[in-house]
Amino acid sequence: MEFNNNKTDWDAATGGRTFPAPGLVMLTQLGIFILGSGIGALIYAVLAQLAGWDIALSLMPDSPEADRWQIRIQLGLGHLLGFCASGIFTAWLFYRPGLNPSGSWPDYLQVNRRPDWIIVALALLLMMVSTPFVLYTLQLNQQIPLPESFRLAEEQAELVLKGLLNMESPAELIGNLLLIAVLPAIGEEIVFRGIVQRQLVRVFSSPLAALFVSAVIFSLAHFQMEGFIPRLVLGMILGWLYWKSGNLWVPSIAHLFNNGAQVLGQYLHNQGLSSVNLEEDIRVPVIAALLSVVLATGVIAIINRQTRASEHEL
Repeated sequence: MEFNNNKTDWDAATGGRTFPAPGLVMLTQLGIFILGSGIGALIYAVLAQLAGWDIALSLMPDSPEADRWQIRIQLGLGHLLGFCASGIFTAWLFYRPGLNPSGSWPDYLQVNRRPDWIIVALALLLMMVSTPFVLYTLQLNQQIPLPESFRLAEEQAELVLKGLLNMESPAELIGNLLLIAVLPAIGEEIVFRGIVQRQLVRVFSSPLAALFVSAVIFSLAHFQMEGFIPRLVLGMILGWLYWKSGNLWVPSIAHLFNNGAQVLGQYLHNQGLSSVNLEEDIRVPVIAALLSVVLATGVIAIINRQTRASEHEL
């Protein structure tokens, strides 16, 4: 079940070098990401001009619904083209049929087969039991002093998020689920796990080292240092699920579940159906964080056994 990047590498015609070079793949991914994001910004600017929108709109917690939809469109275009399209194009560019003797780009990304639903269920369980520990690391992260410029950027990002999460209708719930859960579950998993992590496995002798470095990149790419540590932990969990399952759908579904649960939870609070306000800090006792680690370790052990059992069946 664990993926082996040797299956997607092959000797070049001269020099016995492997192609494509990991650095080339990752630099190309970065370039296409920038290009895709730029195209998304251009499309948004054209739409804003045609619709008469304020292109410099800043979202606030009390912004009207029309402003929230405008920002959703802006962010959605950026994510669709910057992550989803760029990741797929990069995979196709280097691993398309005819260039890749080992298969095709879906083979490389490992999206060409349905996931083991037992592994998926265990992955979702792992996300649930690890949540208290992740929230505890957020508390620790918030105690780290940040430079003034970083702090101001964090406050602005928080205002935008609060504005987006001010959902007043089922349509806004669906819009946020697409923007915050579905698109990241596809685009970010393709880029950070399917491209970056898999290429780093080719660079490092240890897959766990590649997993850690890709998780660091994943967290840094969000440009929110106040949440760096919990996002790093989340990236490591998702990366480990990809490594063990050998199927990109597993971390994608786990990512979708994690983000979607937060969006749905905030919507229920807004509708008066839940007393938990996810926009406020949730304090986690140390004992709860330790219990979370113990439970997560147990689920990881079960996933290890299940993946080994699946290997014997193949």
